[in-house]
Amino acid sequence: MGLLLLAGIVVVALGVAGAAFLAVRIRRDYARSNEVVPGRSTSAPPAWAGAHSPEARLHRRLIAAVAALRAHPLLEEGTGRLEARVSLEEAAVAIDEQLVAVAALPDQVRAEPLARIEEQVGEIERAVAAVAAGGETTVDRAIEQQAADLSRQLDDLTQIRADLESPPPAPAPAPAPAPTNEPRAEPG
Repeated sequence: MGLLLLAGIVVVALGVAGAAFLAVRIRRDYARSNEVVPGRSTSAPPAWAGAHSPEARLHRRLIAAVAALRAHPLLEEGTGRLEARVSLEEAAVAIDEQLVAVAALPDQVRAEPLARIEEQVGEIERAVAAVAAGGETTVDRAIEQQAADLSRQLDDLTQIRADLESPPPAPAPAPAPAPTNEPRAEPG
């Protein structure tokens, strides 16, 4: 009887340990599936892996673009085209970080920066297609344009955040009355 009880405890303990292991593994795999570049952590919320917000969809488009880029056999080490892949991955990560920053903005100022990011995601997707098709000159121009756009948009975001965080300007003091040349009457 005691041996049967011990065996039951061991089976339950193994079941709990197995369930804990699976839970940890599923959570880790879920977090990895949210990374734009595999192995490089992202600051994007985990909920974006399945959410329907514009930011989440753009995030997933970046993930898909990088996955397509990495699936291309001619973009591996030793092919001479690895630099194009790395540049596009870096641009995708920069856009994703910018996307996270825009998602934190208040709704009233989010639309314009989000539209610019959507354009950049489209540019990344076109650049990935160009790299996959073998058009290196198109890719180089796209990467240079992407870098310039990112720099400009990061400056815009910095200015928007500064405007949102700065206190409103103090009202101007009322002007002092102009002196008159009339003599004052003496009290008396």
